[in-house]
Amino acid sequence: TSNARGVRSQVATTVLPEDKCWDPGQLLEFWHNFPSLAAMKKANWPAPLIYKLIRAKAVAIVRIELAARSVDVTTLSWSRISPRFPICRRSNERRQIAIQLYNTKQDKLKKNYGKLSPPKYLFETKGSNACVVQTLNELYETTPFHKVEVRDDSDPIFVSERISKNADGKTCLKGLSSERLSNIARLSYIGAQIKSLLPRHIRNMASSKVDIVGIPEKTFLAHCQWTTIATFKKFYKRTFNKDLPSASEPTFSDALHAGMTFPTPETQCVVMRANVLRLLAASSKQVSPSAKSSNRTLRKQFRITDKQIDSAIQFDTGLIFPQRRSTRLRKKDEQRSAEGGTDQVSQ
Repeated sequence: TSNARGVRSQVATTVLPEDKCWDPGQLLEFWHNFPSLAAMKKANWPAPLIYKLIRAKAVAIVRIELAARSVDVTTLSWSRISPRFPICRRSNERRQIAIQLYNTKQDKLKKNYGKLSPPKYLFETKGSNACVVQTLNELYETTPFHKVEVRDDSDPIFVSERISKNADGKTCLKGLSSERLSNIARLSYIGAQIKSLLPRHIRNMASSKVDIVGIPEKTFLAHCQWTTIATFKKFYKRTFNKDLPSASEPTFSDALHAGMTFPTPETQCVVMRANVLRLLAASSKQVSPSAKSSNRTLRKQFRITDKQIDSAIQFDTGLIFPQRRSTRLRKKDEQRSAEGGTDQVSQ
């Protein structure tokens, strides 16, 4: 981007160091090991918190799956996703959706204003909380449509929690700006422990991983909307510090998920709790650094208890998190064991 004097911004031209490249699978693995919407509802988490978390999850996963900029998904509406949401499962076949973006940055640079992109096909990841189809179903279910008087299929899928009013004074949903969406993506970065990076790197990292894993060049260029493969490799491609496996299927979604690990329920139970505690320890100021942002953590703000956390984990994994005992109780148990051993010796 350029400023008013035509000088390129230093922020926009920052080159990502090779040693700081991260696998977008880290974000997908984090949300896979985080309670689903059904689990949070079963555990009676507050609705405002659930929407905040599901929206953050959707922003990250949709941008990764589309390899899209924040500005390109600001105008994404439910009417430009086929089939229409909510999507119900009618068979065991793998579900797929087609998404068209409107008025993308690439088209605006070419002065093709108001143009729809070719359809981008995204595929279901069965058995994963990070599945893009499941995530969009969850976002649709939690969006506060019931609070507004005016609904339009052209409304963006990413909207504010605050209800607005249109020119006629009727309540409606308001879409989020690209800057706000970038701030929301920071919540996923905190949860996945990705540091010193910017949300705008999502597009570069997703594209780079898919290029390394390998899919047909024509599919790659159409999905990522790069002008040429040479332009991408010269200015945007990044390398990774680990070897990535080849994709099992020639789709963008499969290449993104290559190398991801899905832990056993016993391991996931522990990982999921650590992820929940880390994310709920985030404050509004960490996500949106402004003078009005609060330093209170999400957990304190919404008063989430250990019981609610454990209940959500149990719903998804089928396991109860190992009981936590205080130091006093542990010492008491040790004392009883020692006394029991002494009694056996005396006998």
